[in-house]
Amino acid sequence: MQENEFEEKVTTLLSSDYDGTPLPEEKAKPITLYLLLLLPVILVVRIIGRWLLFRKAGIPGWQSLIPFLSTMKEYDLCWDGRIGLAARLLGAAAVALRMLGHGGILSSALLFAEFLIGVPQSMKLAKVFGKGKAAGVLLVIFNRIGRLCLGVSKAKYLGKESPDHHRPL
Repeated sequence: MQENEFEEKVTTLLSSDYDGTPLPEEKAKPITLYLLLLLPVILVVRIIGRWLLFRKAGIPGWQSLIPFLSTMKEYDLCWDGRIGLAARLLGAAAVALRMLGHGGILSSALLFAEFLIGVPQSMKLAKVFGKGKAAGVLLVIFNRIGRLCLGVSKAKYLGKESPDHHRPL
């Protein structure tokens, strides 16, 4: 960009009659298409990761295909499936509120509550597969990919009542 072009743009943007619309060459590219292409990839990674986890734990892998059931089964591996169902319902309620145009604080609070339930669940999930706190933190941060890595690793499912299960997090 030439200096005089830059000065012209600044003058336009700072003028009193500028209405706030982006200049023709300054319009942002829509990211909606990119997000729509990324969502199926995330969904496939999630399904494959859960499928592998379920198979290691002796649960039929096809149950990873059914949304609420897969969450309950994953929580059952290390905690209580009803807690997983409650967490998933919180997330679904938050999404429904946003779709109805009532996002805001309530929707964000519901998503935050779902996250707060997911943190100890991820820590417990790492523990029942014989992994430590660092793996639990990675499961929290990189949820989908972490579960996929846990599924393809050599980790073995120790069961809910493993000797280390009652150790505090």
